[in-house]
Amino acid sequence: MVAFLGLALLNLAGGMGSAGVRLEWELARSVVGAVIPVLLLIGMVHVETLFRERARVEREQRLRHCELDQFLDRRTEELAAARKSFTGS
Repeated sequence: MVAFLGLALLNLAGGMGSAGVRLEWELARSVVGAVIPVLLLIGMVHVETLFRERARVEREQRLRHCELDQFLDRRTEELAAARKSFTGS
């Protein structure tokens, strides 16, 4: 967002001043125009990394939840068997 605002300001200010100043503005606008796509690519890679990390954490969480469910089922069966043998039924 800041990069686009900077580019807009450079475009507005580029039309003012002498030929030397205009040349400097054109150079600055060219530099900013070259930097914006690089910044966008960096941002896209960062967002993709965040999504991949979130997906990995969600997969891990589902796995741990399944493991916990299996443990609880097994433990419930063990406790039911122990209760049954304790009560003699």
